[in-house]
Amino acid sequence: MLEQYRQWLWAQIQKNAITVEDLKALDGHDLACFCVPKLCHGMVVQKAVEWARDQEPGQDWTGVSNPIELPRPRSLSDWLKVKVR
Repeated sequence: MLEQYRQWLWAQIQKNAITVEDLKALDGHDLACFCVPKLCHGMVVQKAVEWARDQEPGQDWTGVSNPIELPRPRSLSDWLKVKVR
């Protein structure tokens, strides 16, 4: 299910329904989800924000392979230490 969400999110970026600027706007905010410490959609969003930090606005992503990584499992204590920068 997480892989499907990752693919959906990338499709939204490719269609410009979600922009790099939208993702960058989340930078520095806490993301919370009741799934933690299990893998969840919020972790995919975090990976997308991390990816977006290095991207130029307005780039055409059509035909580009999905660069958003799937999150790796972490313990609850490790998860609580991490914030989106």
